Amino acid sequence: MPVYRYRAISNSGETQQGDAETHDAAAARQQLRQRGLMLLDLREASATPSLFAGFDTSRRRVNSRELADFASGLAALLAAGLPLDRALAAMGREDKRSPLAGVAAKLREAVRRGQPLAQAMEAHGALFSPMQRALVQAGETGGNLAACLQRMAEMAERRVATVEALRSALVYPACLLVMALLSLVFIATVVLPQFHPFFEDAGVAMPLPAEILLGSGDLLRDYYYLLLPLLAALVWTAFRAARHPELRLKRDRLLLRLPVVGPLLAVLEAERLCRLLATLLHQGVALPAAWRLTLEGLGNAAFSASLELVAGLIRRGGDLAGGLANSPYLPATAIDLVAIGEQSGQLAAMLLRAADLIDLDAKRRTQRLLALLSPIVTVLVGALVAAVIATVFTALLSLNQLAT
Repeated sequence: MPVYRYRAISNSGETQQGDAETHDAAAARQQLRQRGLMLLDLREASATPSLFAGFDTSRRRVNSRELADFASGLAALLAAGLPLDRALAAMGREDKRSPLAGVAAKLREAVRRGQPLAQAMEAHGALFSPMQRALVQAGETGGNLAACLQRMAEMAERRVATVEALRSALVYPACLLVMALLSLVFIATVVLPQFHPFFEDAGVAMPLPAEILLGSGDLLRDYYYLLLPLLAALVWTAFRAARHPELRLKRDRLLLRLPVVGPLLAVLEAERLCRLLATLLHQGVALPAAWRLTLEGLGNAAFSASLELVAGLIRRGGDLAGGLANSPYLPATAIDLVAIGEQSGQLAAMLLRAADLIDLDAKRRTQRLLALLSPIVTVLVGALVAAVIATVFTALLSLNQLAT
């Protein structure tokens, strides 16, 4: 009988890890749910680790936009009065080319067998995060599944809008960098080699900057078939290292310490923290479990680590605002609003208010950063091009002196 290693959250917000010996993964999920645990991760303990275990192929095939459309469409069908199984069937027929079409069909089969939708989503943990499954479970328990799915879609839409805005703003600087690098490669591999025979015939060395650039061009031209696999190996190693908890924690701490970029990342994480926690509390999830799910939904490990002690404080009956004050990354205004929410019994509403205020601050910081980025990149690219041109002209002047 196989053994499955799990990581789950209890109703009190504690993270539990252990092994479950059952017939299959579905039985393991059912066993954990009967114990009142919310599953975060489940994998067979005896499985041989794959070379690409750090890469989640399911997650790569489905982006946030598709998830947002799926949740929004399903919410609209449920709000229109369709039963859940018929709504899932309609979502599966809507776009058969989408990977979520097959997922919708499998969810429908599980629902028709009597499983709750949240439990059916556990089999597709790479697509649906623990926070999203908790929202669905809260919606099914409270009878407002359509509203919970709409909340899920709104959060995904917000994330998509932020990413698309950043991508649009980075197109021009990225194009500048690519063109500058291509120009540098062209000069190093095509232009400067034309001068090298003249210096060899004269028995004189080329100027040092030209020698360096020429050597780089020779390396690219003669050993490109080795450099490309080496580059691919470096990228693969970087992705694997990012999956390692300790290395990821060090990387995220370094990112938060960067000037300008670090404070912006902290503000974005603070906004996500307040919004996720407010959404879960608004749907009736208990504060200890909601807090743990919120930390699981954050992207920066260092930011999450600074708030790990808050879970124990909540379980002991302490106030959330006092625990948040120990983090160096949360704005004082957000902490004050959380304290007001706890005192007035409107914690979810105050968290949403704090998330909106932090979102405005994040947008201002992002606009300032992007406004600075274009001129900085332009100056750097101009300096690079000027240095390359100066190198070429130095070589030409040296040739002229040899001729005279």
